[in-house]
Amino acid sequence: MYTKNDILLQLAAMKAPRRSVVHVHSSLRAVGEVEGRGEGLLEALTEYFTNEGGTLTFPAHTWANLLEGKHPTLDVLGDKSCVGTLADLALAHPASRRTLHPTHSMSVFGNDFLTDEFIACDNDVSTSTSPAGCYGKIYDSCGYILLIGVGQDRNTFLHCAEEMLGLPNRISTEPADVTVKHADGRVEERKLRYHINDVHHRYPRYEKPFRYHGCIVDGFVGDAPAMLCDTVRMKQVLEMIYARAQGVDVLLETEGDIDEKLYKGR
Repeated sequence: MYTKNDILLQLAAMKAPRRSVVHVHSSLRAVGEVEGRGEGLLEALTEYFTNEGGTLTFPAHTWANLLEGKHPTLDVLGDKSCVGTLADLALAHPASRRTLHPTHSMSVFGNDFLTDEFIACDNDVSTSTSPAGCYGKIYDSCGYILLIGVGQDRNTFLHCAEEMLGLPNRISTEPADVTVKHADGRVEERKLRYHINDVHHRYPRYEKPFRYHGCIVDGFVGDAPAMLCDTVRMKQVLEMIYARAQGVDVLLETEGDIDEKLYKGR
């Protein structure tokens, strides 16, 4: 069984930043037995990443409501997401604050000023992972994505990075009707363009280019392999790949490993 101190030492061994912005995607099952179970892991993560002024965020996504035609798409006071146990524990924690994105909200811990900025980012976005929203804020803050026991197919930031690059066939052309139920019971109607083509299933193909350019630091959290991913470097690598691809949609129009010439040079 892993103690909180074991987890803290593992994060330190990865040289995970303590004064930055870190967003966690995770599989609690992959972590194994931790003292205090999921709550104990959450305590270790929040202590490590926020005690010295950093900001820690977790997905609190409710995009399943959009797929199933359920309303409200986001109930601000709801205690369940569609992205796993640790995300739900973070959402229910009294120290977390939730952003108001209709389908891709976040639970935010840490510095109050930065938390206020994160909350405000998602108040008026028009796409699922808008560069003007919280995922864009992580990038603007030179932040990181920490993948615990999951792969790049769970790296939601990559949707945002692709949107920054203006890649086609990633977002619906027509917006969907979504609703946000606020804490006071008021229901706000909004419009949202959403992800299409299930492109996230192909995101593991980006891993080799990311590794070649030093975007990923490997480690462990409990038993789970962990990848600490630099958002700025990842976006730079994607920009390089698509500039060299000269109009070819590398993910949707090719198969297998990405051509090394697109990220190693000609």
